Amino acid sequence: MNFRVINIILITRIFKFLLSKLSQNVVTYTTTIFRLFVIYITITNFFKGFYINNIMKLLTRYILSNFGGSVVDKRELEKICKKFNAKSERTTNFMITYGYLIRILRGLYYVKTIEEFKFNHALNIYKIISLGMDKLKIRWYFGLYTALKFNKATHEYFDTIFVLNNKIFRPKEIRIANEKVKFIKLKEILFGFG
Repeated sequence: MNFRVINIILITRIFKFLLSKLSQNVVTYTTTIFRLFVIYITITNFFKGFYINNIMKLLTRYILSNFGGSVVDKRELEKICKKFNAKSERTTNFMITYGYLIRILRGLYYVKTIEEFKFNHALNIYKIISLGMDKLKIRWYFGLYTALKFNKATHEYFDTIFVLNNKIFRPKEIRIANEKVKFIKLKEILFGFG
């Protein structure tokens, strides 16, 4: 049965019961109305929470199975949430909090695969960044220090990943999957070689 149908049936039964017990006394009448209101709110909140939890489970399964291992943007998440009649902002926050999504940039998220989430596999930050940049369709490449570290061509350790691109600039380092990432914007001319 649908949540709303169950809710309406229970509320109408409670109203009928309490109205049958109602006397002519005004004090009793107001307290009864107050009790009816409290019971209605309690039942509604209980079933609404139950309904939201079930929708969130279905929505999470759908997103993980269809988009696992890829990058989604805010618009795609809004379309999916609209299908499931859920709030996109709440869903996004829920999935980030529980570790289903990893925020790359504002409005751009990496969806973990079921294996990555279930077995808590280590994430390849370079893959996540490259998928995100490809999704945005911008020209980019990793910086020199990051390339040296990635190819194990240096003995020095650089804890910041540098991403050179033609559109995104962030004055401060941001964190993607607990790794420091610095976005540096360069002129379009510098991306024509190689």
